[in-house]
Amino acid sequence: MEDLGAQRQRRRHPRVKRLLVTGSRNWTNRPIIYESLRLAWRHLQRDEPNDVPITLVHGAAQGADTIAAEMWANRSVWYGRRPPVEPHPADWDHCDPTCRHAPRYRRDGTRYCSAAGPRRNLEMIAAGADLCLAFPLGRSIGTQHCIRHARAAGIPVWEWGLGGRAS
Repeated sequence: MEDLGAQRQRRRHPRVKRLLVTGSRNWTNRPIIYESLRLAWRHLQRDEPNDVPITLVHGAAQGADTIAAEMWANRSVWYGRRPPVEPHPADWDHCDPTCRHAPRYRRDGTRYCSAAGPRRNLEMIAAGADLCLAFPLGRSIGTQHCIRHARAAGIPVWEWGLGGRAS
């Protein structure tokens, strides 16, 4: 859901740029995320007036998403004011009517929807982005899902590993 600040920015600037972040819940390397955000900012501001807003779109999951959102919100030095952030938390507690998977249960016995993460990823991609930063670790099933679908939608993806930019 787009926050009020992002809605205002979109009205003032019809060409608001969007930066999608996806990554492992186990990601902890803050310097790589900082460097990727800095480079993405420069890339997206290229050939644009400095006041073109860039909204950070993320899945609101712990790890890479949360680290990037915190850093982005604190980067008013890049933007002159607090840059817009658009979180898309997955609704793990409710299944969509189209869900066809078997019931899944947490350790505490409560039921959850295993399709919530992929559904959230598809919603973020459908909303559009100018660039996707990806921070996979190991198998990172949800991150890989988002990468595949972002590429299929024509969104350029910059993948980052623990050693820096991978692609």
